[in-house]
Amino acid sequence: MKKKIILLISIALLFNIATVYAGTSIYGYFHSYSIVKVHVNGEKLDSEVPGFIIDNTTVLPMRIVAEALNAIIVWDDENSTANIIKPNVNMQFTANPVYDKEKKTYMIYSPFGKIPSNKRYHFNFHVYTEVDNLPREWIEIKVVLKDPDGQVVQEGNVQLYDATQENSLQYINFFKEVDFVKTGNYYVEFLIKSESTKDTYLKIGEKFILIK
Repeated sequence: MKKKIILLISIALLFNIATVYAGTSIYGYFHSYSIVKVHVNGEKLDSEVPGFIIDNTTVLPMRIVAEALNAIIVWDDENSTANIIKPNVNMQFTANPVYDKEKKTYMIYSPFGKIPSNKRYHFNFHVYTEVDNLPREWIEIKVVLKDPDGQVVQEGNVQLYDATQENSLQYINFFKEVDFVKTGNYYVEFLIKSESTKDTYLKIGEKFILIK
């Protein structure tokens, strides 16, 4: 049975989510309630059930809001409980890591966030990621590099991880011979796939590389 979880959200308390509405509905009605537009970081949230107003409170499907905030919904059938899990994701880019075989660790010498025009072709770099507060289940993880238009430039290696034993991890992926053809922000997305994400990849972390 399809579960539709609705969360009452006080817009004034939820980060920088913005709601647009007027005294009379300009976007129509949902079961006689005024429909409103909801944005997260300037991007409109779209869902099968639209945002609407009840008693001056905005109502929106929980999963849509959670995923917009890079969070995961874990549903507990037995207790009819929805848990929101927000993993902590920290990514760092480095152009010349050195791996110590004896200590089995990486030494990072040149972290970066911008790439000048004279180094934008055939560029090699590592993405070092630390993650904790994961859902306690088996997950797949990978990192994806996208251009300023959102097109995939290169995908990292897929790794299977048992978060039932330990819900934190470290992940290193090597991106080789990347051509940053376009100027602007390239997106580095950290994705996970699990039963809670309905076996589809969900973005739980994101960072930019600026190409000047």
